[in-house]
Amino acid sequence: MSGANNLFLDIFRQAPYGVWIIDDGGKTEAVNPAMAALLGYCVSEMERAGPETFFEEAGKLAEFRAGLVSGGRGEIALTGKNGKPHTLDFTAARLPGWSGWILYFLKDRPVTCGLDIVDAAGLVADSIRDLFCVLDLNGRLIKCNSALHRLTGYGNAEVAGMRPTDFFRPSDAPRIMETLDKVWREGTATLEAELKTKKGEFVPMEYALSRITGAGGETLGCSVVGRDLTEYREAQKRTLALLAENHVPELPSSPDRELGDIIDVPAMQSLLNDFASLTGLNASILDEHNGIVVAAGWRDICAKYHRINPETASDCLACNEQLAAMIKPGEYASLKCERGLWNVATPLYIEGAYKGMIVTSQFFLDDEKPDPENYGRAAGRFGFDRAGYLKALAGVPHVSSGRVKTAMDFLIKLSALVSRLSFSNTRLSRMMIEQKRTELALRESSH
Repeated sequence: MSGANNLFLDIFRQAPYGVWIIDDGGKTEAVNPAMAALLGYCVSEMERAGPETFFEEAGKLAEFRAGLVSGGRGEIALTGKNGKPHTLDFTAARLPGWSGWILYFLKDRPVTCGLDIVDAAGLVADSIRDLFCVLDLNGRLIKCNSALHRLTGYGNAEVAGMRPTDFFRPSDAPRIMETLDKVWREGTATLEAELKTKKGEFVPMEYALSRITGAGGETLGCSVVGRDLTEYREAQKRTLALLAENHVPELPSSPDRELGDIIDVPAMQSLLNDFASLTGLNASILDEHNGIVVAAGWRDICAKYHRINPETASDCLACNEQLAAMIKPGEYASLKCERGLWNVATPLYIEGAYKGMIVTSQFFLDDEKPDPENYGRAAGRFGFDRAGYLKALAGVPHVSSGRVKTAMDFLIKLSALVSRLSFSNTRLSRMMIEQKRTELALRESSH
């Protein structure tokens, strides 16, 4: 055997990536250990198996053969030894002087690896009228909500396998890839680009992208929230019409507006309802005066007792005021109220101004054992029906600290998202108004 052949065999056996040699019929001629390991086989098992073993559907094998002829690289979905699906990128080359193929595979990248939260996030995201999707590290779409289908006209089967650039103008592709690179480097990015529909029409959109990380800090993918700007463009036209008549309205800044006038309250209510259903925790959005803007999943012990009695309700407000003084942007703080229940919150800032907080509360920690006798005495003190109050106490959940942290990590990201989208709603109109005011001033000074 020549030295070149020996070198090839060494590379073949020791390569950290999968190498699979097949004939034109798809029959395995040889595989290296890395390739067999990708699919859960030993080398001898994979070399004996027929080509149909690795393809769940017969049509996929024919499609794969056709793909080899038409190009030297692509993506392939294979079935592992235990029926587990594997999605791999490959590069193929003809073997010199032979009719077969040698295929080099990148490491397996199963679409759900490390992204188990995506299923739950998808359920919540369907409550949002904005587009929501999750991309893996290769930029592939692995989860989306119904808004994507509504906006584009594509069905689930059509969307599967499409890449982000498939939804935009070809000229926007470099910007899309640059934005994804920025997310991987910096954690977040924003983008304005028109979304291409199935009919070839275009919808003006604004996107906010956030990196998704695992428990060990490793990057798993990114989430994308996209807002349809059509209504804002229509509002822009109406504003221009007013400006054309030399009527320049005053647009109050977000710091001067109430939180309920800035955020999409129905959308937030729907989202927090789903959050409460999925996590078993309640959630509220309070404004800067600690007034309730949105509330979901409240426990009877607070809704029917603590918030009704003037004295206990005053304690609730005092607890919220203390909590508001403790929280910092991008973080959360915890505080036990006078009734022994936990309150955990993260602040909500818009255009740099504190506008309120997102709170989950009304629970005990796992290792806490509330004394029914103490609560029974409290019922007598505040005039609560003892039996009903103790029944409400029994309905208060006990939650682990880890579960609280997971919930607050989500609510911190929600707070950041609300802040970004709320800011974008007023930014364009304010710039237009200021520009028109300057134009009018210059016109008047020239007369």
